[in-house]
Amino acid sequence: MAILSKIRSKTVVLIAIIALALFAFVLADVIRQGGFTSNKSQNSIGYVGDEEIERKSFARQVENLTKRSRGQTTTMQAVNRVWDSRVNNTILKEQFDELGLDISSDRLIEKMKPQLSRDQRFTDASGNFSRARVQEYVANIRKNSPSEFSSWQDFENSTEVQILRNTYFNLIKAGLGATELEAKQLYKQENNQLTFEFMRVPFNKAEKVDITKSDIKKYIKNHNEEYKQEGKRSIQYVFYKEEPSKADIADARNKIDNLINGSDEYPESFKSTQDMKAFLSSYSDQPYDETYKFESDFNDSISDKLTAMEEGDVYGPYKKGNKWMAKKMMETKRVSDSAEIKHILVSFKEAGVDRQLTRTKDEAQKLADSLMNVIDNDSSKFGELAQQYSSDGQSKNNEGKLGWVAYGRFFKELNNFIFNNDEGFRGKLESEFGYHIVEVLDKKSPKKAMKIATLVREVAPSSKTINKLYKDATKFEQAAQSEDFEKVAEEKSKDIKKAKALSQLDEGVAGLGNQREIVRWAFEDKTQLNDIKRFDLQDGYVIAQLTEKTEEGLKPVEDVASKVTPILEKQAQAKAIKEQMGDASDLTSVGDLFDVTKQRASNLNIKNPVVPGGGKEPKVVGAAFGLKKNQLSSPITGNNGVYVIKLIEKKEAMELASYFGVAREITKERTKNISNASSSPVIEGIKATIEIEDFRNRFY
Repeated sequence: MAILSKIRSKTVVLIAIIALALFAFVLADVIRQGGFTSNKSQNSIGYVGDEEIERKSFARQVENLTKRSRGQTTTMQAVNRVWDSRVNNTILKEQFDELGLDISSDRLIEKMKPQLSRDQRFTDASGNFSRARVQEYVANIRKNSPSEFSSWQDFENSTEVQILRNTYFNLIKAGLGATELEAKQLYKQENNQLTFEFMRVPFNKAEKVDITKSDIKKYIKNHNEEYKQEGKRSIQYVFYKEEPSKADIADARNKIDNLINGSDEYPESFKSTQDMKAFLSSYSDQPYDETYKFESDFNDSISDKLTAMEEGDVYGPYKKGNKWMAKKMMETKRVSDSAEIKHILVSFKEAGVDRQLTRTKDEAQKLADSLMNVIDNDSSKFGELAQQYSSDGQSKNNEGKLGWVAYGRFFKELNNFIFNNDEGFRGKLESEFGYHIVEVLDKKSPKKAMKIATLVREVAPSSKTINKLYKDATKFEQAAQSEDFEKVAEEKSKDIKKAKALSQLDEGVAGLGNQREIVRWAFEDKTQLNDIKRFDLQDGYVIAQLTEKTEEGLKPVEDVASKVTPILEKQAQAKAIKEQMGDASDLTSVGDLFDVTKQRASNLNIKNPVVPGGGKEPKVVGAAFGLKKNQLSSPITGNNGVYVIKLIEKKEAMELASYFGVAREITKERTKNISNASSSPVIEGIKATIEIEDFRNRFY
């Protein structure tokens, strides 16, 4: 009973312990699942309104775009391009649905036809586009290849959006067309001449008002589009670059000396080898180049030494960048460096040169023989036959002429076929591309051509050097964790580099190139100001420190105070001036009240809204258009003061016989860039009205 009583007395404590245990269990599971992030952000790249941009399909598009670019597009460039495309297409599809725009399957296929017809999978035996083959292909991949079917759907969706996009923007353009009445009104505003008298009361005629932090904050909030800022990060870093030490350079020099002259380790030397191709394949960082070079081909400080070498001579070793090199003259000969030729390529289907061809290799050979016979009997037929039968696009429509071609331009067999024969030679050569009919029209005078072997040994940092570099970088990181970063850099004689105002989706870091990992670290929630981290790069180590954080949202009051304060001061002064004016009935009373002089503005219009003493005042001139002759305006807040004006005269512009031309120009200006693929003002306007959630930085 005593034990039970003690348990009852500690009930609250027990409940608390159990609750903590349950919380710990849940927390552990959350941590295993990757934190408190919901599945919404784990499985999605983002949301456009309620429409999800699914992560897997997005990643597939990024991968496809990167592959198609063949190394010309970085991952982040592909990510951003796919994101912009997906967001824009999602926005447009919602607009299409609201308007009831649709497209038939027949029209969709017709739009895809030019692209599909270049693929043999979608053509019949005659090489013509086949819808049946398309349907068969789609049915097959739907059943057997889900990933390929998804890619096909992406292609279909993209094509559909492209078609409907044109329709959608044409509808918008039709609604933006200017009428002749609008054109007439605008013509009048730009060409009617106004003359008015005015009093300008400078803002400083009213006392300055104290602008508070609260006033600025309120103004920023009311003009949030103007004062938005994206999240930014700034870092500083030191770079420990992997470079060969002096000992590494000396060791590499010793090795190349042994390779050139021979040693116990290398009994066969660069000088003595009988199989240069195999030797260089085993010992050089650059393969054997068997092509002949002319003096003009050398772009090297030692070119004069190379041209003076005789067969068997060796030059080197010499250092070029991070390489030790040596060269050996293998062969020399005298040959023309260029020739003027005619060329016909009789190709066949299997060669893959021309997809439109249906002839077999045997048929191509017979045709080439026949063409040779015709040309041998009448050389003037060369151009006509080239245009009719040649698969060489460059010479086909130029009477078969390729003009002057440099030695070494073509593959070895064709090159030798041209340059080993004299002017006037005509012949046929077989290759994997088909049958080449060549006529040599002219050749330049022979020059010295050289076949030179090059032994290259890159000087790489040794394991000893790399280990020392790692230790030095680690010591810097450890020291900077507890001491001032700049002080540590000074003690260790390391230059500090800075990368300022990094954006969340940047991939480049100033001085380091593409370093997406560093940018992601700078934006991670757990990374705090002054945090330090070491990054292992391909060519060394970076120790970085986060030095500045700017959060996404409205700009801080301190950053915009110098710009906003004068605006608010003018607004307050304008209000005070207007209140002081009261119901002034004429310009004279306004002048007496503020000790200002009446002025006159002549021949003003919307194109020329420059008021004497006040500069450009389009708002004031615009108000003048609404006045009748001798009518006094209400106080107008301009750019450089508060105005009261009195219209004296309005000179009407000459009437036009037709305002159609003016209307056309207005329409052209209004619709300019409306359907711009990358930055349509229509799409940008819609974006501003919907919520877009962007999770790209969590995955890339």
